[in-house]
Order: sequence, then structure tokens, then C-alpha cells
Amino acid sequence: MVWTPPVSAAGAWGKLKRAKEHFDVVRTRVEPVDRGDTYRVTLDIAPDTGEYVFRVQDLEPLDPDWGLIIGDCLHNARSALDHLMVSLFALATGQEPADIGNVQFPIHSDPKRFARATVELRKHPGFSGYMARIEELQPFNWGNTSIWGRTQLGLPVQSLVGGALERLSRLDNVDKHRIVHPVWLGHAIVGHERIDFPEDFTLEHEDSSGEALENGAEIGRWRFATPLPHEWHPSEVDIKRHFRLEVSLNEPHLFKGVLEVLPFCLWGSACVLRLFDPVFASNGPPLPVTASLAWEHDYSIIS
Repeated sequence: MVWTPPVSAAGAWGKLKRAKEHFDVVRTRVEPVDRGDTYRVTLDIAPDTGEYVFRVQDLEPLDPDWGLIIGDCLHNARSALDHLMVSLFALATGQEPADIGNVQFPIHSDPKRFARATVELRKHPGFSGYMARIEELQPFNWGNTSIWGRTQLGLPVQSLVGGALERLSRLDNVDKHRIVHPVWLGHAIVGHERIDFPEDFTLEHEDSSGEALENGAEIGRWRFATPLPHEWHPSEVDIKRHFRLEVSLNEPHLFKGVLEVLPFCLWGSACVLRLFDPVFASNGPPLPVTASLAWEHDYSIIS
């Protein structure tokens, strides 16, 4: 007789742990670039036009292997959800996890696509309670007040979990089926600090670049009213804080920094695993999805 281990979520958590290890590798390599340790910013001033033009200098090529490590990180985080789904299905049907095929954790923004993808799973009565939780977590239920409730002001509660799962699924699909994720240095949308202009300077126009940056590229341009009242040179430290650059993914989102997106995706995967922990730990039902609201912005749950 072949011994088989009891059904558990160990494989799912193991996959997420591996994703976290990949992220830790990426973080140690990306952080020096995000801090501005590896490049300079220069300033050209045109007194006649009142323009201050900022350019990035001494950029070092980003390691193309970073995209491969990022893909491994995303795929393990996504695989953690598939492992969870198979384990839940094994509990509900009595099948061995290794014998279960064509079962994966669904992530859909369209309820019709979700319904088509899960039609066979819904035929198993013992699995219906798990499917109810999984459906509530779907991106198309983001802001559904019948699931998540309302704030004290009466506005819909907008859970972050569905957004994290949607981002994870899309990024993983791109890596698996299309291209290795390109990474590039770009202008960060969030987290920058404004420079205080001298009180007698009047800012008329401001531009910044949202494109991938190359050595010598313009990252920002200010135009002040002329004549300039006096000579003013902000420090490079202040300039870097204002024009904060970050290693980014090639995405249409406003926030796309690698060190923002990856933890967000891993956090979404961890939330789902935690919701289903009672199923394996105490033979109980999964937690209500609203329990995840207490974990928002708490990335320690990934560990």
C-alpha cells in the first residue's frame, strides 16, 4: 500500500514562500537603484526663458535577468492559489490531489467568464461553500456592498484583494505565455517629495517624463516667470526626492514600481490562503472574505 500524506495547504504555502524568496532577491538588487545610489541628476538653467531642465545621468544597464526572477516570483504566487484549489477539491471529493486535473483557482473580471470557467466545479455539492468564497473574492465583486458592506459614510467598501488577484493573474499570464517582463527605470508617480520653491519664484508650467529613461534623458522641466528674481540651485538630494525614479514594470497603471507591485500581488495570494486556513487547521469553514479587510496594507502576512 502506498502511503499518501493528508491533504493540507502546505504545498500552497510552500509556493508562496518560494515567491517571497524570489521577491527578496529582487528587492536587494532593485533598492539601490530606487534610492538613487546608482545615478546622478543634473540641472540646466536657462535664465532668459526661466526654464529648469533636469536630466538623469550615469545610468547603469538594468540586469535583464531581473525580469526572469520577477516572473518566477509571480508564477509561484499564482501557483500557490492553484495548489490551494486542488487541495480544497481533494477534501470535497475524496480524490488524491495528484490525480486531479483541470482544476485551477479562477480569477476573472467578467462574471460570465467566471461562470463558464467553474461550471464543472459547481457540480460537486461538497465544494459549493468553497466556491461561494472564491466567487466573492473575484475582481468583478470589488465594491459589492452585499459582500463587503459600506463605510461609516455609506460608501461601498472597496476591498483590495480582488485588485491584487487581477494584477497577479494578468502579470503571470504575460510572463508565461507572451514575454519576459521588461523592467526599466521610470519616474515614480507616488512617494515623491515636493521641492519648496523660493517665495519670489512663480512656477508657470511643470512637466515630467513617464517613459522609460535612458542616459541623458530629460526627467522634468519647470518654467518660472521671468525675469528670475535671483540665482537658485536646488540640491541634487532634493531633486532626487522630487523626481523619484524607480525600477518599473511596463504597465499602464499609475503605480508600477517593482517594489510596489510584487508585494501587492503576493499579499493578495496570502490573503486567500489565510481565509482558507481553518479548513485544513481545524476542519472548519473558510473565514468570511471580510476578514481580509483587517489585513489590508499588512504585508507581514506574506511570510
